[in-house]
Order: sequence, then C-alpha cells, then structure tokens
Amino acid sequence: MGRDAHPPDRRVARSLLPDPSWAGWADLQLVQVPIDDQGAETPTGPVLSGKDDPRITRIGRIMRKTAVDEIPQLISIFRGDMSWVGPRPERPEFVRDFLRDIPDYGRRYRVKPGLTGLAQVCGHYLSAPEEKLVYDLEYIRRRSLWLDLQIWLLSWANTLFGRWGADKDADR
Repeated sequence: MGRDAHPPDRRVARSLLPDPSWAGWADLQLVQVPIDDQGAETPTGPVLSGKDDPRITRIGRIMRKTAVDEIPQLISIFRGDMSWVGPRPERPEFVRDFLRDIPDYGRRYRVKPGLTGLAQVCGHYLSAPEEKLVYDLEYIRRRSLWLDLQIWLLSWANTLFGRWGADKDADR
C-alpha cells in the first residue's frame, strides 16, 4: 500500500513460482499483477515470504539477493507514486490485519513509500512487521535529505555486495 493507504501499481518482476505445479518455470517475467492475483499463493492464500520459501526459483534467489527484482518499481518512482527512500510498501492483503493488530501502523502512510528504507538497511528481511514499523516511524520522525542519502548509500552497498534478502539474516 502506498501513501494514504492507496493501492500501489502492482508491476513486479516475478521471483516466485506462479503456481507450485509449474516446477520447471523459472523465466523472469515483468507483469502487471491484478490485485486479486495470488499466483504462487493459490493453494495457501497470501503469506509472507520466508527464508527457505519453496516458491522462490533459483533465478528468483539471485534476483532477490542483488535486488534486481526491484527494478520495476523504478516506474513507480518516476511516476511519483513512490520515492527512493521511505517505508517499503506492504501488500494490501496484509495491511488490513496490520492496521487492526499493530498500534500506530497507519502512521507509516503519512509519507510516500520508498524503494528502500531504514527498516531494510537496519533491520532484517525476516523481521516482524512490528519491528519494521519501529524503523519506519523513526525514519518518518527524523527524515531529512542527509538521512535519505545515508540510507540510499547503504542500500547501494547491500546491492553491490549481494546482502539483500534472507541471507542477511544468516549473519545474525
């Protein structure tokens, strides 16, 4: 979800198997995902991706580790729907529950979502939404051009050294 809790453009680079029965499918696809599309989640419904998620393809692991799967979000940045730095947009399927269950979760929608954020460079991929919210609210409280530059540089370092994704959690 984006600023003011508006649904985002769901243009994504697929890094998950679209359906578990397509075991050989591993091509990168840039697709406009319908809001009700579940693809890889058809048997389970919406679920957060985990460290050893069986839906992630070999190519998907590389895409996630190097953040190549984020390239389609550049379209949203250039259209003005997202910024380079800010709280990461969350999928609408989870937002309803987070708004209901996590105090102050709605405060993160006071700013545009970002391609990267404080929760991504200071937290971990598998961090609970409550933990990510602490970073998001701290970013909103302290946001400045200097903080954005620091987060952006840390994000580039993570990308250059392949430090994104669940692998980052292995270093804990």
